[in-house]
Formats: sequence, C-alpha cells, structure tokens
Amino acid sequence: MQSAHHHDGNLLRAPLPEDMIALPAAFGTRFMLFVDTEEEFDWNAPFRREGHGVTALAGMARGQAYFAAAGVKPVYVTDYPVVDSDAAAGMMGAWVAAGEADVGAHLHPWVNPPHVEDVNAANSYVGSLPEAVEAAKLEALCRRIEDRFGQRPIAYRAGRYGVGPNSARLLEAAGFRLDTSVRSRFDYSHQHGPDFHGLPQNPY
Repeated sequence: MQSAHHHDGNLLRAPLPEDMIALPAAFGTRFMLFVDTEEEFDWNAPFRREGHGVTALAGMARGQAYFAAAGVKPVYVTDYPVVDSDAAAGMMGAWVAAGEADVGAHLHPWVNPPHVEDVNAANSYVGSLPEAVEAAKLEALCRRIEDRFGQRPIAYRAGRYGVGPNSARLLEAAGFRLDTSVRSRFDYSHQHGPDFHGLPQNPY
C-alpha cells in the first residue's frame, strides 16, 4: 500500500504535494529547449526495425547555428539510430565539445537493442514492455551515447512519451537527473499509450 507521505515513483500517477518543485518569484520565466532527435520514418505506416534513415539530420546544423547565435544551448534527446550514425554523432559531438549543446536520451524501442519484443503499436511505448526489457534497452542506449560523447546522458524523454510504472526507478538507477516524458494534460491511451491528462504542468 502506498504511504500517504511516499510516492511509489510511477510516472503515470500524480505527484504528491511535497514532490512539487517550488520556485521563488525571483526565478522569473525561463525555458529549456529539448529537440527530439530521431530517425526518419512514416508515422502512418506500421512500426518496423529496419529501413530508417538519418540523412535529414544534416539540416540540424542550420538550427544549431540559430540557437548558438541566440545564446540558447539545446538538449538533443537522441535515439539509437541517430547516435549509431557516424555523421550525426560527429556533428553533434562537435557541438557538445564546444559547450554549445548537450545530448540526452530518447528511446524508440522498435529500433533500440536488444530486439526481443514483438514490433507493434502497443510495444512502441517502452514503458509498456516488461521491466527487464525496458532496463536493457535503456542501458544499451546509455552505453552507446557514452561511447560516442564520452559521458552518460542525464536527461531523458521516452519516445512517444511512453513511460510506464517502472520507468522512474529505472531512470534513477541509470543515473538520469531529468525526465521530460510526462506530457501533462494529454491522453494517449487510445493509441495503447500513457494517460497524462490529470497530471500537473508545474515541475516536480
């Protein structure tokens, strides 16, 4: 039974009052820019493991130049096909080395090893997979990012916002400090996904 003073960590449940982050008025209005950085595919077609390109990512250089000129340091939450691409990883690695960008993790389970689950709409949400499979995919992505950029990611956004009951615990164990998967006020349950419609928009 969940204690009145202890949240079970399930990101699909509303936070407790003491979980909310209180920001002083002097903090003002600030923003963080996260860029979902993923392979090319047709959202209207069935999910599949193969046949995805990353050539469109060459256009990111134009956006990055704009961000740098504006003094904005984006976080590219990056999935496995992107970080596995020499060209994409090299381009983003130069931005990271220059201190102009950071790289986080973005997990699309159908293209992220280990490939042990059936590929279908329900399994496109990594939080719906068995805990051991979600953990293994997350670790594979973290290791590949570390191989490419020299450090493990600390910011995360699940592909399709697909967190589940085990995700928070697994993210904490993997060393993540920030999750941006919860899309408050949105409900994806009609697509086999999570329901966030009752969750707050304030940070917690």
